Amino acid sequence: MVSIVLPTYNEAETIREFLREVIASVNFLGQACEILVLDDRSPDGTGKIVAEEFAGCEMVRIIERAGVRGLGVSVREGLERSKGSVVVVMDADFNHDPRLIPYLVRLLDVFDLVVGSRFASNGGMQEPIRQWGSAGLNAVVRLILRTRIQDNLSGLFAIRREELQKLPYDRIFWGYGDYFFRLLFFALRVPLRIVEMPVVYGRRLGGASKTALVSTGCRYLYEIARLRYSSWRHPEPRRTRPAFLYEWPPRRGGDREKP
Repeated sequence: MVSIVLPTYNEAETIREFLREVIASVNFLGQACEILVLDDRSPDGTGKIVAEEFAGCEMVRIIERAGVRGLGVSVREGLERSKGSVVVVMDADFNHDPRLIPYLVRLLDVFDLVVGSRFASNGGMQEPIRQWGSAGLNAVVRLILRTRIQDNLSGLFAIRREELQKLPYDRIFWGYGDYFFRLLFFALRVPLRIVEMPVVYGRRLGGASKTALVSTGCRYLYEIARLRYSSWRHPEPRRTRPAFLYEWPPRRGGDREKP
């Protein structure tokens, strides 16, 4: 089974169309699939929309989260409650293209962890300011944590369950997008076989970004420094150099249009 984990917060404007595209993509796989929507008590009613619109779809499960809010803990709950031998995690705002799901899953026939990368060859973003900010933070991550991975902040990934169980959940899944570079940091220490697949981020079709660049960047810098200090205290084993895919899939031009 393939599990698709979708953490959501205030995605009412796009969640219907996004889930339709996810369903179409997983149907193309020809495997048993489940789609878990982890809603963080969205005040715009995202969870209610999913529950009502997809009540007749056995593939879709809505989980209204309780307790501590946050992207990292939402992803963790999705991973823990999913049942698939393969897990795909992605944003539900069309930053991550649902049509990439089959490619992510197929690459796990060869690799342990597949990362969607904006900064691998043929990847990119359609919002220049966010791209410059992400590129700068990624440069800091690579320099300080020595990950050698081009995109440490993407948040789009697929992993095999057996490899996922080798990772220290308590040290990874908390906070915001910083959970993702912790995931890669510890995946390299296992080490897992990692491949970056080029992706192009589109523009959001609705809602507002939850990322405040300055404050988020400061939190990330603190966490990067903390991880580096931890690696000095606890030397890591020899790591495998990440593998890369180039010029595939081809860059898609133009913006997405609202349905």
